[in-house]
Amino acid sequence: MTRAGCDRDVFTHDAVQMLHEAATGGMRDLDRFATGCPREAARRKRKLVERDLLPHILNRDGLERER
Repeated sequence: MTRAGCDRDVFTHDAVQMLHEAATGGMRDLDRFATGCPREAARRKRKLVERDLLPHILNRDGLERER
């Protein structure tokens, strides 16, 4: 994120842990989930991705993966 010009935290520690658990070691899954999180935070006018945003992202992206 620093290379993109962001000099602050974007994810809370709890959110990072939840992303790690949800991806179960799959880097593509982790990338897809982590990419969707800032978008959802922006939609909700938040500057920080917190744990409460993740169920929506994980459910949406998990369902898209199964198709």
